[in-house]
Amino acid sequence: MARPKPGKTRGLRSFLVQRRPHIAVFTEERGAPTLVEAVPAADPAPLALAAFALTTFILSGHNAGFIPDVVWVRLALFYGGLVQLLAGMWEFRNRNVFGSTAFSTYGGFWMSLGIFVVLAETTKLGAGLATADVLNSLAWFLIAFAIFNTYMLMGSTRVSIAVFACSRRWRRRRSCGRSASSGMHTATAPT
Repeated sequence: MARPKPGKTRGLRSFLVQRRPHIAVFTEERGAPTLVEAVPAADPAPLALAAFALTTFILSGHNAGFIPDVVWVRLALFYGGLVQLLAGMWEFRNRNVFGSTAFSTYGGFWMSLGIFVVLAETTKLGAGLATADVLNSLAWFLIAFAIFNTYMLMGSTRVSIAVFACSRRWRRRRSCGRSASSGMHTATAPT
């Protein structure tokens, strides 16, 4: 095959095919990846666990009847939801797949639960639904997250004994804040 004339270039692909007719591969050279920051971010796990624990505590107080609706919905949307979602994104930055999956999903859980309550209570959409429909929808929502919790419990056995013990304890009592932060980086289960 003839080489292209000096004034006429036909592109990299045609040049590679002309030079090596038995190899028709398009290659692209990439430079070294640029690092945004060489220093890793701080550990966001205590922030996410505190957000989850406080929001769960306030929701439990509401279910017991001594905390009004407005308080737990605001916490669910912003502290338990947005802050925990951000902590999950910071865990992605730290390359912690388990922490990022757990914190991001629980942040989404709190945000969606708060929005569900706001829409059901304050809009025409909620007023048009029967009470049984709202409760049925909420039940399916919570069943889906119960399945996710079981999945994460199984995944926590691969992380460490402390995370597994915290997950198991959380599934029983739904409170994990203090025990998780005190035993997160140890190899034995917290007492």
